[in-house]
Amino acid sequence: PMDDRAADVRVTDTSPNALHGSFAANTADSSGPGKADRSLGFSGKTAADLSKHAAELGKLKDFTVSMWIQHTPGPSRMLFTWSDDGMKHRMQAEVHNATLHFGWQNGGAWRSFATRPLKWKPGQWYHVVFINDSNAGKTIVRSNDGARAMNPDAIGPADLRAGVKRVQIGGLNGAYGFTGRIDDVRLYNIALCNADVRALFLGKKISGKPAVTIPLAKLSDLEKDWYFQAEKNPLLPRAKEEIAWAGETAKRTLRLLTPTYRPPADPPSFT
Repeated sequence: PMDDRAADVRVTDTSPNALHGSFAANTADSSGPGKADRSLGFSGKTAADLSKHAAELGKLKDFTVSMWIQHTPGPSRMLFTWSDDGMKHRMQAEVHNATLHFGWQNGGAWRSFATRPLKWKPGQWYHVVFINDSNAGKTIVRSNDGARAMNPDAIGPADLRAGVKRVQIGGLNGAYGFTGRIDDVRLYNIALCNADVRALFLGKKISGKPAVTIPLAKLSDLEKDWYFQAEKNPLLPRAKEEIAWAGETAKRTLRLLTPTYRPPADPPSFT
């Protein structure tokens, strides 16, 4: 929860896993008002280090990183990173100027994607989420306004060929430090569904069930029209990029990554 405010460097994991970290400064000097209770301030030169748990955290394939942040704009402000202690094998979730950015490198070329430029009001808390789904790829969400971006690449920390030796909140190997405040950091070993991401934003209990992805090719024409309307109709929220419906025996979540469907000349209108 980032509530630490003692005259030491301990960052406490309050989950049953007890994967405690260490801060680059006394938490008492960096503690301040948070979204829920307290938060930690990051100066651009401080980070919370979880590297003593790298062997465990480096095994993740699917994951969800959720946190609340107050952001001071700037380039490459790291939020959560995995690396081999170098720059050739890494995975990073960050704020880059006005965008939320997801990047990775596995010994070869650097790859990344980002949201559209977003507005960041000083002093306002924003809920940001980074998801890796081994079946569906990567998703970035800012819950406050529903902004999101998706990419079909599904590489996770467990896929980094050099292994994971360093895990940090707010930095990457002593560089690219985050500037602002961070609160309520959560790391899940599954790709959360859209309903659970929304629940985190609202402070409600989550189901903890991973998302189920339905390929575009398996959708009916009507379901494709639903997607088109949710994507193109400004009267409908962006959250309807994911269409939830009740099946015969269970609820499923539809998430579309790379739609190729083109609508008919006069598509139906849903309001």
